[in-house]
Amino acid sequence: MQVTITSRRPSLWNRYRELRLASLAESPAMFGSSWERESTFGEDVWRGRASHPGAFIASIDDADVGIGGVYEIDGRWSINGVWVSPAHRGQGVVDALVEACAEFVVARGADAVHLGVIDSNARGVAAYTRLGFVPDGTSVTLPDGRVEIMMTRSLSGEGGQPRAGR
Repeated sequence: MQVTITSRRPSLWNRYRELRLASLAESPAMFGSSWERESTFGEDVWRGRASHPGAFIASIDDADVGIGGVYEIDGRWSINGVWVSPAHRGQGVVDALVEACAEFVVARGADAVHLGVIDSNARGVAAYTRLGFVPDGTSVTLPDGRVEIMMTRSLSGEGGQPRAGR
């Protein structure tokens, strides 16, 4: 079983949409949006999202099983919207998505990548820690009271390549 990562193709908009809506339906407390909000988006919005060069879809045996992306926000590269279908958790999908994001930002000259993870998402915190992320000492309290822990992973390594997760 091998994880395949696909990126940046407007023609993938429907696959991207299905995964994003599945993530919002299955894990609503882990994201800053809702299924109700995003299910109303038109094809143009989904094509735009799917065409972003840092947007990734993870597949196993030709079945889409995960989604994630990396975006430059205020001069910092941040991984956002990572989700893996429950049936495929623990199979290396998060690792593949994070490594795709890391490779993407290293190719753009970055030496670190950031993310936020809801503090009650113990599995997510553990996965990101295993992949070399460390809390950066800050957190964000969301309007609904949830707390997002901010984490950073150094990408400085030999030859400018992302360093392997721990």
